[in-house]
Order: sequence, then structure tokens, then C-alpha cells
Amino acid sequence: MIRTAKQSLSFVILASALAGVCRSEPFPVLSAEEQAPYIRLADAWAKRLWTGMDYYVHGNPFSNRKPQWYPLQKYRPDLYTSGRTSAVCKDPAGPGSDFFDVFVYRSFEPMVDSKTVATSRELWVHFFGRSEKVTSISNPLYRQHDVPYLPYILGQPFHPPLHTSEEAVKAKMSEYAAMFGVHNLWDNAKFKQRKFQYEEGVWIYDGHFYTNGLATPYSVGLEVADLPGMPLGYFVSSLDWCPTNLPSRAVLSSGQAASKAEKYLKKHFPFREIASRMVYSNTNWLEYVKPNYNYIHPDSDYGIGISGYVPKRDELRLVYSVPFQSTDKDDDPCTALIYVDAVTGEMIGGLDFSK
Repeated sequence: MIRTAKQSLSFVILASALAGVCRSEPFPVLSAEEQAPYIRLADAWAKRLWTGMDYYVHGNPFSNRKPQWYPLQKYRPDLYTSGRTSAVCKDPAGPGSDFFDVFVYRSFEPMVDSKTVATSRELWVHFFGRSEKVTSISNPLYRQHDVPYLPYILGQPFHPPLHTSEEAVKAKMSEYAAMFGVHNLWDNAKFKQRKFQYEEGVWIYDGHFYTNGLATPYSVGLEVADLPGMPLGYFVSSLDWCPTNLPSRAVLSSGQAASKAEKYLKKHFPFREIASRMVYSNTNWLEYVKPNYNYIHPDSDYGIGISGYVPKRDELRLVYSVPFQSTDKDDDPCTALIYVDAVTGEMIGGLDFSK
């Protein structure tokens, strides 16, 4: 199947989030001695976050007109420390990256009425590189679809929160984020909220990180359960990948960028006939992106015009994103986005989109 840039967008986003250059050697295999400190750190985080937290593995608290909510299992001190565990090096950016992180996996088996639940769960902690810095952590007991919030009547909306309020959750999310070194979640100049809402017993936050007033490819996410104590189900942050020496001012003007982008489109866009019908949308914007070099250095393994380039972990450029739209509604792709470096004027890639 032929893939366009849009169809390869998931690859682009994944490679952009946690980047590296081409790897020529396999990942190191951690010895038991090397795994031990990461496992201890992961266990310490589990103790810090979930000590005393009861959990709920199945059941419907809304089976009666008045919700009856009670823990199906009280917290056990050994819950997150008695199961199988391992620490492994993984490539978070996928093939083509030489930057690896350490992931700790800990399986555990919830119990109800002294009986082990048939399906074991897996808690995981993701450490930045070989450091003690946590960039993501997940406990499935408190994540969306695992907290048992079934509707009172089938087809009706999910029951509203029982144990939390929006104000309390915002404060708790700030507290959790601060544990991991992330501050000012609710500062709209720093984080644009792509999502903050309550769904199926879980509050979900997704904040898009801005710096110098411009968008970046980085974000922060949290899930907090509507349960007593507001337990954390999930935290993730890619802010540690953001370089600190980013340019804040463009050398090119918006008009100069548009002019260059039009020339680049005609020269490099692989769908030449469609390109001849594309017109500038009369607007463009500044943002920080990771170069993908689509159209300039295509690789047939990834689809028409798509590059196999994987940017370095901290490789970020200030660009004008310049959109073009086809005048023929039946064209596929019908939209192209050209990245023009706002300082050097060079093209560093782009994307295209179908209807």
C-alpha cells in the first residue's frame, strides 16, 4: 500500500517525540546488578504514589438507584512489590534512534475476597535515559476503562463524579506533576489544554507545551481516578526532550517564507500534478518542529515522498508552517504543509493530508 505523509503521520509524531540518530549497535542488555537500582526506584515510586489506596477491579456501583461505592480490595503493602519485575533498555523513538531509556515493568495480581483476579496487571515506570528522572508511569488499576464506572441505565450518560470535584482534581494534578518536576499546568501561556475532561470515572489532562509563545512537539498528560484519595493512573511528559537554547525570533518575514515554500512545493512535492493545482492559503504561522525532510530526501520504504529520517532527541527548529490547498476537491492528498526554517530559509520537510 502506498503511504502519503498523512498516513505516515503516526511515525513522524512518534519519531519526533523522543528522537535519536541512526543506531548501528543493539541496545545494551542490563545485568541483574544494573537492573536493581531502577527496580528499587520504581518500587519507591509505587509506595509514594499508592500507599493506602484501595482499588476496584470489577463490579457496578450503580446497580441500585443510590450508588453503593466500596473497595473491592483494601490496599496491600506487597501489591506492587511481590510480582515479577524486570528493567530493560528500549528505544522510545522506534527504529533509527540511538537514544534509549530504561523501562521497569512490574506485574501484580489484584485480589477480590481473597481470590486472585484471573488477569494480572502490569505497572510500568519509564526513566529518562540512564537517569533517575521519571518521564512516564502507569498503574492500570486507576486508568480509564479500568475504573468500574458503568452507566446506571444502559444507553444513559456515565455517572458524574462521586468523590472528586474539578477544583480538587486540578490541585491534585498539579501536586502529582510537581512530583515529577513539571509545574504551572494551568498556566495558559505555558500549556494549551488540548483536553481536560472527565470520562468514565477518570479525569484526563493533555497539555501542549509552549515556549517563547510558540507551540512545540512536547506535551504533558495525566489521568486521575474519581476514587477516594484521587489516585494517579498515568503520567507522561516529554518536556525533558525540549532544548533550552531555542531561537525566539525569525529572520525571515512571513511573506518571504511563503514565497520560498511555494518554490519548494513545486520543486519537491512528489504529486506534481496536484502541486500544480495547489494555492497558498494566505496565512502561515511560526512554531517549533522536528525536521522530517519529507519530499527532500524521500525513502521508498516509507511511502511516496516520505523520508526515513529520525531527528536527534533534542533536534528542534523554528519554522514557518506554510499550508497549500488544492483547487480540485477530488485531489488526494488535497493539502500540503511545507516547513521553512525561519532563520536559514531552508526547507526541512513537511506533511500532506487527505480529506
